[in-house]
This record gives sequence, C-alpha cells and structure tokens, in this order.
Amino acid sequence: MKNETIKLKKAAQMFKAMGHPKRITIIKLLTKSKRMSVTEIHKALKIRQPLASYHLNTLKNKGVLHSKHVKQNNYYSVRHPGIKNAIKSILNASKE
Repeated sequence: MKNETIKLKKAAQMFKAMGHPKRITIIKLLTKSKRMSVTEIHKALKIRQPLASYHLNTLKNKGVLHSKHVKQNNYYSVRHPGIKNAIKSILNASKE
C-alpha cells in the first residue's frame, strides 16, 4: 500500500506540473519533436527565454521531461510516451 501511495503522490505532482497552459503547449510541442533546445522552445512559443526555462525546469523537476546538456545547450524531451498520449487524450477530450 505504501508503494501505491508514493506512486499516486508522484502522479499527482506530475499532473499539477502539467496543469498550466504554457506547460501543456510545451509538451504538445515536444510530442512533435524528438527533442528541442530551450532556444527552439522559447522562439516557437514566442515567450522570453527565462520564462521558457522556468516552465521547462518545473516539468523536469516533477518527472515530466528529461533534459540533456550538449555543449552549451539544454535539450528537452518528454520522459515517457504515456505522457504524450495523456496530453493528446486530454486535448481531444477538451474539444468535446
């Protein structure tokens, strides 16, 4: 039961992290690409780089995104395919 409680708390933290329109947009953007740099993301979303970094770090710290440092850039990707599917399903459900 304790392991199940830990899993549920982590899932709740992940959902909470994804519960912002910009963060959903970032995940949606990353579902179309294998990985993207902070620069690519902030330019695609037309937001300031510090704001993009803030949202990306929030998603990474809650286990939604994975980051990899290559030379001078941080590249982000969705950590698990199930997250991509969940976002797609939620966006489809919101159209109804």
